[in-house]
Amino acid sequence: MKTTAIERRKIIDFLRVLKKNNERTWFKANRALYDEAAEIFNRMAAELINAIAAFDTDVQGIEVKQTTYRIYRDTRFSNDKSPYKTHIGSFINPRGIKSPHLGYYLHIEPDESMIACGGYWLPSDALFAVRNEIVADPQRLLNIMEDSDFQKFYGNTIGFDCLKTIPKGFPKDFPHPALIRPRAYCVSMPLSDDEITNDDWLDRAISACRAAKPFMDYINETVDDYID
Repeated sequence: MKTTAIERRKIIDFLRVLKKNNERTWFKANRALYDEAAEIFNRMAAELINAIAAFDTDVQGIEVKQTTYRIYRDTRFSNDKSPYKTHIGSFINPRGIKSPHLGYYLHIEPDESMIACGGYWLPSDALFAVRNEIVADPQRLLNIMEDSDFQKFYGNTIGFDCLKTIPKGFPKDFPHPALIRPRAYCVSMPLSDDEITNDDWLDRAISACRAAKPFMDYINETVDDYID
């Protein structure tokens, strides 16, 4: 069953209140609100999976429970001991949420929601292989980035957690340094709270995912070669 604007607003409202009351006692007393928000989000993720499958058949058959993350934070190595995440996410990846391959990510957080396409980590050797592929033939990636649909949603940015300089082992005079500085190859499109609750949220999300697929295919090909 498709989600409604009122239901999607409930997710945002719950997360906003949770951020102000991030403690176990409050969460336990309001567990029903979380369960409701999680159920609505799961239906959003199911809508997204079904829509992506129309142009990326690899995601067909993925169950929502295989894409979502626990609300509980791992606080063992963090100074922030807040027990709960204040966002809900779904990483739609045919190879699983722990795969180094790139995938589609739906992130709901008050004032910080987004659609992201990519990955937030690569094994160091795989990252080195991706950078080598880019240096060997930068024009292929540039052509993908210059596509009008890609530009519409992502501009010229293709990564996060970027180095300030050319990574070690690569030519200092490489003419496109921004292409090999990222440690995370990912593109993202922000979604405002109003856009999340708008009736066309899925159309906008799918358009962004479709525009990013050639970029993800490019990186995933290299990751496949490295793993094989």
